[in-house]
Amino acid sequence: MSGSFADTLKGWEGSPVTVVNPQSFRRGAITDAIDLETFEAKLVSVGGDYIEVAYEAKKKGEVQGVTQYIPFSQIRRVSVWGSENLIHV
Repeated sequence: MSGSFADTLKGWEGSPVTVVNPQSFRRGAITDAIDLETFEAKLVSVGGDYIEVAYEAKKKGEVQGVTQYIPFSQIRRVSVWGSENLIHV
């Protein structure tokens, strides 16, 4: 396999990805916690040192569009698992 980390992500532009975040903050009814979060997103673009992902999330019962800009420095690894592309942050 040849190419750079950015080249791999560029090849995924416009495609669905799964974002994996093992340290997501979650506010619970009893206590707050750090928990594993995964979500489906579209890899919108790859910039010079970041990626842009978009997805929908529910806030106060209403579904809203979300855009996140994730710096390369926050990406731990990328994985291809069968037909699924995963971005681990």
